[in-house]
Amino acid sequence: MDKAHNIIDEKLVEIEKKLKSLYSSALSDMQKKSNDYFKHFMSEDEAQKEKVKMGEISEKSYIEWRKKNIMIGNGFTALKEDIAKKLLEEVADFDGEFAPAKRMERMQNRPSF
Repeated sequence: MDKAHNIIDEKLVEIEKKLKSLYSSALSDMQKKSNDYFKHFMSEDEAQKEKVKMGEISEKSYIEWRKKNIMIGNGFTALKEDIAKKLLEEVADFDGEFAPAKRMERMQNRPSF
């Protein structure tokens, strides 16, 4: 293999590493946001329970508030999991499609002119 191919392969490995790092960072960020949401929800839920005890809001209002926020949290979690799955699939696809060994194999199997 010539020097140009080696340089391209090195660049591909570098790009793969950067993408994996970006995907990992995005996944960590999403996990943190999800955790922060649920921590906030738990503290707010306690505050809402206290308001019910004090007669500031009705039990019905509390239950509606809670259902709405649980649905938001569940949606956020589902979105986070879906994006994480897609990111991991993309990394796997990228590794399989563009890894230098695969690229070299394709280069060797293509017809010569």
